[in-house]
Amino acid sequence: MKKSKSRLSWRMIILNLLLPLNLIILMLTLFVQIWFLQCDVNVEGLQAKRFIVEPLLKVLNDKNNEEIQLDGWINLVALEDGTIYYPDTSTVDLMNKMINPEASDPLKTFFSEMIANMPSAINIISFNYKGQKGVCLYNYNELPAALRVLQNPRYLINLFLVVSLLVLLGTGILLNLKRNISELIGAINRLRELDFDTPLLPRGENELSDVFVAFEQMRQDMNQQRKQGILVIMSITHDLKTPLTSIRGYLEAFLDGVIDPAEAMPITQILLNKTNLLDDRINEMLEFSKIVSGNCNSNGETFSVVNWLTDLNLYFHEESQLLKRNYLYKTDGIPDDITLSGFEKKLTRAVINLFDNACRYTDDIDTIYFSGNYDRDVKSLILRMEDSGSGVKEDNKERIFDLFYRKDKGRNTRGMGIGLASVKFMVELHNGTVSCLDSDLGGACFEIRLPIEKQ
Repeated sequence: MKKSKSRLSWRMIILNLLLPLNLIILMLTLFVQIWFLQCDVNVEGLQAKRFIVEPLLKVLNDKNNEEIQLDGWINLVALEDGTIYYPDTSTVDLMNKMINPEASDPLKTFFSEMIANMPSAINIISFNYKGQKGVCLYNYNELPAALRVLQNPRYLINLFLVVSLLVLLGTGILLNLKRNISELIGAINRLRELDFDTPLLPRGENELSDVFVAFEQMRQDMNQQRKQGILVIMSITHDLKTPLTSIRGYLEAFLDGVIDPAEAMPITQILLNKTNLLDDRINEMLEFSKIVSGNCNSNGETFSVVNWLTDLNLYFHEESQLLKRNYLYKTDGIPDDITLSGFEKKLTRAVINLFDNACRYTDDIDTIYFSGNYDRDVKSLILRMEDSGSGVKEDNKERIFDLFYRKDKGRNTRGMGIGLASVKFMVELHNGTVSCLDSDLGGACFEIRLPIEKQ
C-alpha cells in the first residue's frame, strides 16, 4: 500500500485556530471592558473610570484657568458645588450673554438650552474629585474608535455573534471528529468479535481519512490471512489424510488376512512411498515456516553475486546429471565487484526451489536453462529459470505464487503449493520481484529481479 503523507486538513487548521482565537477575543474584550471602561482608579484625588482620567486631570489641574486643548470629545466638566471647569466660567458667562443676556438665571438658561440642544451622542459619566462628586459630558461620536466600538452595544452584539459562529463551527468539527473516532472504535470492536467482513469507509475527505484507509487495508489483510489460515488447515488436512487413509487401509488388510504374506513386499513398498509422501509434506510445511518465521529483522550479510551464482551453477549442474536433464547456464555482463545484501542461504533456497520446480515438471533429456545478467540502467540483478516442460497457463501466472494454490494442471499439482509461495516471500523480503513468463524453450520462465544497492 502506498504510504500517504501526513497532512493537516483545513478543518483541523480552523479548529486549531478558532478555539484559541475565540478565547483570546473574549478575554481581550472582557479585559478592556473591565480594566479600561468599568474599573475605577484613584489618581491625584480623582476617582473615575480609567478611560476618562487623563482628560479630567488636565481640566481639574488647570489652576490658572487657562483655556485647555482636549481631544474634542469632552463637552463639560462640573463639580457638585457648581464649579464648572470645562468650558471655563468666562466662556460660560459669554455664552449666557449670547443666549439670553437679560435672563434672571443665566446659568439655568444656559443649561436648559444646552440640554435642549444636546445631541443624542452625548453621554454623562460621574466621578469624585477630592471628596466632591462631579459629572463629565462627552461626545460618543468623537471618542477614539476602539473606545467607541467597546461602548456600542451593536458592535458588542456583532462580536458576540461572530464568536458564537466560530464556536459553533469548532463544535461541529469536534462532533465530526467524535463521530469518525466512534466509527473507528466500532470497527475495532468488530475485529475483536472476529467480524472481518464489514468494511470501514470514511465519510468523505477529512483529517482521519488516512487512518480509515490504513485500517481498512489492515482489515482486508487480516481477512485474507484468516481465509488463508482456513485454507492452510483444509489443505494440510487433505494432503495428510489421503496417504494416512491408504496406510490405514493396507494395515487393516494385513490384520484381516486379506493380503497374502507372500505379497507383503510390494505392499510394504507402497506403504513406504506413502510415508515418504507424508514426510515430504511435513518437510515442506517446516521449510516454509522457517522461511516466514525466521529472523529477518537483521540486515543479513553482504556477499559476492559472481561467487554466489558460481556455487548455484555447480549445484544445478550436478543435480541435472543425476536427474538426466539437459542443463544450460549463462551470465552476461555481471561485474565481479557487485554484491548483494541479505540472506544468502535463504535466497539460495529460493532459487533452488525454482530449479526443483523445473525438474519436477520436465522429463528426461528436457532442457533447463538458468541465466543471470546485470541491468545497469536500473541497477538490478536479473535471474531466469527456464524449462521446456508443460509451462503455465496465462490465467494462472499471477496466482501461481499464492500459498496452496494448485489449480493449474501443469504446475502446483504434485506438491502442496508452498514452494513458489516461499520463493515470492523471500524475494520480496529482499525488495525484489518474481514473475512467471513464457520461455522460448516452450515451457515456463521464472524471472527474479533483485536490486543492487552498492557496487
